Amino acid sequence: MLRVLNYRGKIKRSKKMKKVAALILTFIMLVSAVSGGIITAWALTSGDFEYTVSENKATITAYNGSAEVLSIPSTLGGYSVAEIGEGAFQNNITLQRVTVPAGVNKIGARAFYSCVMLRSISLPATVSELSEKTFANCSSLERVTAAGSLTKIYREAFNYCSSLQSLNLTSALTYIGDNAFANCYAIQINMEKLSGDITYIGSQAFRNCYKAYGSANISAQTTVGGLAFDACGAQAINFNSEHPKYSSENGIIFNKDKTSLVRYPAGRANTEYTIPSTVAQIDSYAFHRAQQLESIVIPESVSIIGDYAFASCLMLDNVVLPSSVDELSDYAFNSCPMLKSVSFPENLISIGAHAFGYCDLREINLPSSLESIGKYAFYRNYNLTEAVLPNSVTEMDSFVFEDCRALSSVTLSENLGAVAWGTFANCEALSSIVVPEGCTEIEGAAFMGCKALESVYLPSTLEYVGRNAFSDTKLVEVYYNDAQTKWEIIDINETGNRPLQSAEIHFGGWHFHSYSISGLNNDMLVFRCSCEKSYSERFSDYINVRGSLPVDLNADGIVNAKDYAILIKNY
Repeated sequence: MLRVLNYRGKIKRSKKMKKVAALILTFIMLVSAVSGGIITAWALTSGDFEYTVSENKATITAYNGSAEVLSIPSTLGGYSVAEIGEGAFQNNITLQRVTVPAGVNKIGARAFYSCVMLRSISLPATVSELSEKTFANCSSLERVTAAGSLTKIYREAFNYCSSLQSLNLTSALTYIGDNAFANCYAIQINMEKLSGDITYIGSQAFRNCYKAYGSANISAQTTVGGLAFDACGAQAINFNSEHPKYSSENGIIFNKDKTSLVRYPAGRANTEYTIPSTVAQIDSYAFHRAQQLESIVIPESVSIIGDYAFASCLMLDNVVLPSSVDELSDYAFNSCPMLKSVSFPENLISIGAHAFGYCDLREINLPSSLESIGKYAFYRNYNLTEAVLPNSVTEMDSFVFEDCRALSSVTLSENLGAVAWGTFANCEALSSIVVPEGCTEIEGAAFMGCKALESVYLPSTLEYVGRNAFSDTKLVEVYYNDAQTKWEIIDINETGNRPLQSAEIHFGGWHFHSYSISGLNNDMLVFRCSCEKSYSERFSDYINVRGSLPVDLNADGIVNAKDYAILIKNY
């Protein structure tokens, strides 16, 4: 071993000799590799391309150019290009048209991921498989030309290729991965091309392929993942009778024994449908985006309606829920813009979050069994005018009636402990509200943007008012059901609540008059409240306003107490 004596008489190993030894070792390894006929993963550069070489074949690992139109070279540094490596072109923002050369037999995962300007690409016959996320998020990609037949398309290969219009699928295709074509909104895939040779169709494989068409025929050997055809434009999806998991009837998917309705094809042309009486459960997303469906008959056998079950059924205009349903799941009828009326069952216990958001309900008659309402349940029902919450309701989540701009009359449950965040935000027609005794909190933004709100009745139990609870309102009068000394200890957040604090506050008890007919004085009806207040109304006006009925109810030519007796008995 070489040693060097330093001037202090100490012996140390030469650093220079270490470097020499390392170079010699590297040279020996290189010679050994070359002599064995292999050059392993050597990083090289040619023009705008970076590549590696293995077994005398080049794999492109990166592209550093800025071309808009690119023909990928078939050779780099004298080596044939066999692969496009993982992420080689990902996030490129200039490429618009690409041609992949013959000889390339593999395109790696994310090879063209998020090339947002890419509009078309040509693949050679040597490419038979597309790896995961190969073209995912290529939002401008319109056309993929495959010279050969693709046999396998792995997960998310075309996910969110929202402009993709066509791709030729052949009988050679055997595998379609999860989300392979999900969110390809414009793609016009003929579902009849899904032949019996396909062994796997992944979860959400064709989700949101709105313009897909035709009837899919699924063999008994094909494994199909959940939501594979959700919001897919297929007119029918037929399963072989020997399929171990699913069955079908008229192109509608059920579980094997038809107790669950799994998928009603979004492209089905029928406007009406009656669910078979064998069905106990409507699965999540079962009717999602059923574009032509106007009317649905749900039998008493159904007890479960899943999340998003009827969401975005754009033509659905009325629903009668059977008494067997006691819970409505989240988003059950969300974004049904033509839905004007819903008949709620008498034993309904809960309405899920967003259940009727973005619908067109005009009135809601909630049953006395109802206990809870989820957040945003009736959000943006612009034509809803009245809401009566039965006293059975003890829990109402945030933003339930937000942006119900025509809502002018609200009756809250007497057992509601709090008015939650944003519950009535932007209900621009609401002019007065009674917060019942027992309620302790009015949370932030609860009445924010109620531009017509002039009077509010607040309970003696109120302890807290959150920020912006009454911002952008026209409060003039506040009726507080207790003394001023108690009002002054309520925790009122000062942010955005100036309208509440500036209004005229009336202290002491408040009473709402509930009049009933107490008699008839000539042609005037007399009404009296339990508090002894009374008023009179002309008999003919009262009758006509309430139903355009004749004043002379017994048709004897005289308006008198006999007509009044008929009124009390029948009206």
